[in-house]
Amino acid sequence: LGGVRETTLSDGRGRGLRCLQVDTGGGLRFCILPERCMDIAWADFRGTPLSFITKAGISSSAYFTHWKEEFHRVFAGGLLTTCGLRNIGRYGDYEGEHFGQHGRIGNAPAEHLSVSCGWVGDEYEIILSAQMREAVLYEENLYLSRTIRTRLGSGSFVLEDTISNLAFREEYVDILYHMNFGFPLLD
Repeated sequence: LGGVRETTLSDGRGRGLRCLQVDTGGGLRFCILPERCMDIAWADFRGTPLSFITKAGISSSAYFTHWKEEFHRVFAGGLLTTCGLRNIGRYGDYEGEHFGQHGRIGNAPAEHLSVSCGWVGDEYEIILSAQMREAVLYEENLYLSRTIRTRLGSGSFVLEDTISNLAFREEYVDILYHMNFGFPLLD
């Protein structure tokens, strides 16, 4: 009736990328990409597409470089692309550090991935969670903990994020939930 199924892309720049395909059994289906910050690529409701995929397509984060507008070469769109954590918006230099467009976190692979499907009382819950990090030696150490929840028969999901600063310094944090709706919603 519903649940989570793991598949792997087998062609092009997305080759080897895992996809966690969630089907609520209530008409909502969406694909989570663990190697891309647990972002949501394809999504549809009762067979009608909700998300927009760019001509760059779904690609592995191995193709990502954090330089100027190179973000556009790996920006797939999808229902949700996470941007941040130390910058969003246009690329630029600040205090001797280069910041590429929309930050690095959207290309961070998931760690401690957990998929849970089961009955809790009368509800069949579907819960996916993981952590992604943006860290470098002697500098930032930011963790994004993400949980995506839905239930059997549902037409929606809940996304919960917590950002933790594990460094020994204060850190400025930005996050942007880049929602990308496509045809026919924008027709």
